[in-house]
Amino acid sequence: RRSMRETYVEPLSCKSQEEMNYYKTFMSNFYRTIYKRKKECDSICEQYPNSVGKYYQELVDEKKVVTYEDFWQRYFYRCGDLPQQIQKQPKSSRHSMMMNMKNKSKNDILQSVRRLLLL
Repeated sequence: RRSMRETYVEPLSCKSQEEMNYYKTFMSNFYRTIYKRKKECDSICEQYPNSVGKYYQELVDEKKVVTYEDFWQRYFYRCGDLPQQIQKQPKSSRHSMMMNMKNKSKNDILQSVRRLLLL
């Protein structure tokens, strides 16, 4: 997905209540941490110069088609490891994790995700 322009320009959407719950949690954590992750974002652009780096330069720096926040929000939501790992888990485990994430701190959420990934 990181090599597809649509990854960065298409707004995020949810098809189910479960996805909406994940989306809300993701967005809450995203906006609390995105500005602390500048080095990580720069590193991703360097690691993938022909996809992420190219689209970041084109869409954010040059043409200003999307904002910095929207670009990285869409990248991490669609290309990060967490969404794919969650989809591989049984529905009951995913639902339980989503319900438990509400009102937790970032560290609590990361610990819950790590436990889930070890199932």
